[in-house]
Amino acid sequence: MLKNFATNIQLDIKKAITLAQEIDIIVQATYFFSEEIAKLSDIEAQNKPVIDFSQQLDIQQPGPFEVLEPQRWYLKDEQRDTEFGGKRFYVDIYQPKTWREGKTPVVIISHGLSSHPKDFAQRAKHLASYGYFVALPQHPGSDIKQTDDFLEGLSRQIFRVEEFVDRPLDITYTLDELERRNDSQFQGRLDLNNVGLFGHSFGGYTVLALAGATLDFDHLEEDCSIRLGKINTALLLQCRALQIEQKDYNFRDERVKAIYALNPVNASIFGQQGLAKIKIPTFIGAGSYDPATPFVFEQVRSFPWLTTENNYLLLQEGQAHADFSKVDGGLGDLIDTVDDLTLPSSELLDDYTNATMLAFFEVYIARNSDYVPYLRSRYVQLLGEDEEFKAHLISKDSLEALKEMIEKFKSDYNISD
Repeated sequence: MLKNFATNIQLDIKKAITLAQEIDIIVQATYFFSEEIAKLSDIEAQNKPVIDFSQQLDIQQPGPFEVLEPQRWYLKDEQRDTEFGGKRFYVDIYQPKTWREGKTPVVIISHGLSSHPKDFAQRAKHLASYGYFVALPQHPGSDIKQTDDFLEGLSRQIFRVEEFVDRPLDITYTLDELERRNDSQFQGRLDLNNVGLFGHSFGGYTVLALAGATLDFDHLEEDCSIRLGKINTALLLQCRALQIEQKDYNFRDERVKAIYALNPVNASIFGQQGLAKIKIPTFIGAGSYDPATPFVFEQVRSFPWLTTENNYLLLQEGQAHADFSKVDGGLGDLIDTVDDLTLPSSELLDDYTNATMLAFFEVYIARNSDYVPYLRSRYVQLLGEDEEFKAHLISKDSLEALKEMIEKFKSDYNISD
C-alpha cells in the first residue's frame, strides 16, 4: 500500500506505537470492568432475598392497557430567539386508551444525536401499555434532519452547538405545554409534579442536565487536552460545548423526579462536581460494545460521582449504542462480513432496557413499591439466564467497591485520571 500511494508520506512510528498502547489500555479496561461489574452484581444478588419471579408479573411483555395511535403536536417556543422567530419543534404523544387509577405518570423521552422521536416508539409503547403518558420531543439542530442537511451540504455542522442549551429547554417547554393542556384536554389526570425522563446518548446528557447536573467548563477543557481522552469518541461531541458562552447554566426542572440515561454523553462536560449536584434517583445504562460513548470513559468513570441515595448502573453485554439492524448505509451488512463477530438480538436488549425502565419509573415516579424486586441484580440476571449476552445491574451498594477497582486499574496502568 505504501509503495503504491500516490504521493510521498511520512509515518510517525513513535506516535503509532503510543496510539496502539492507548487502545490496548481501553481494551483491557473494557474486559476488566465488564468482569468486575458482573462480580459486584453477583454479590448484590446473594445479599438480597430470593424471589420466585415465575410467580410475578412478566414486565418484559406489554402491559394490560391498549395504546392509542400516536398524535403529533407542533410547538413553538416564542421565548427563544432563532432565525425563524421562536423555536419550532414537534412532539409525538403516546397514551393508553383508558386511564390507570389515580394520577397518570408522565415520562418524556429525549432522542440522541442524528436520531428522531420515532426511533423510541417501542419504548414509548411499552410504557403506555402500563398506563403511562409518554411524550417524545424532536430536538431540531441535533436530529436526523440536521445530519441529512450536513451530508447534503446544506449545513456546515452535524449538530448545532446551541443544542447543549436548547435540548434541555425543549424538554422544559414540552412540560410547560402539558401543563397548559392538562385540565382542558386530560381532565387534570397527568401527574406533572413527578415526571420521569428517559434519554439516549446526547439525550442522556439532556436528562442529566434537567436532573440538576451542571456544566463544568474547566473540567471539560482539561479533558479535551488529554491525549488518551481523544480516543473517546463521545469527547469529540462534548468538546464542542467549549464554543458556547461559558457561564453558569441551570437547567434543573423541579417537576422531574427520576431519570433513566442510556449510553449518556456526560463524564467530561459535567465532571464530578457537576454530576454530584443531582439529587434525584438516577439510572445509568451502558453497553460493553459501545463505540460512540465507550462505557469505560462515559459510564463506569462517572457513575461513582453520583451522590444520590438511589442510583443504578446497568451494563448490557454486547450492546453497541444503536440497533445496527436498523442502521442505514449498509453498516449492518458490513458487520455481517466480519468473522467471529456476533451481536445480541435487538429483542434481548429491548427486554433488558424496557423491563428496568418500567421498574425504575414505577418505583420512583408512580411510587409503586411492588416493583422494587425488579430493580435488583437477581432479576436482571434471570432475564439473561439462558442468553449468550447477559446484563449486570449494580446499585449504590457497590459504589465503594467500584471506586476501589477504578483506582486499582489506574494504578496498574499508570493513568493519572
